[in-house]
Amino acid sequence: MHTMRWLAADIRRHPWSSAQDAIVLALVMLGGILLALEYDLVQFWEQYTDRQRRIRVEEAYLLSVLLAGGLTLFVFRRVKEARLDL
Repeated sequence: MHTMRWLAADIRRHPWSSAQDAIVLALVMLGGILLALEYDLVQFWEQYTDRQRRIRVEEAYLLSVLLAGGLTLFVFRRVKEARLDL
């Protein structure tokens, strides 16, 4: 819980860079979701009808990894800025 309070305090100290990182992460996730909806990222999905073609479990895993990676980078950037402030 202490880590969450520390991260929130660091985000309040650097609102613009935090907002910039959040916007970049949101745009990357939006792009990933649009790609997952538009294209078949796994070959065997051609057997499904158009009605069945939505985000599949494999795509959801990839999008989750993308989100986790983005959030990890966000936290590391906040830690780096906090160390530079000291």
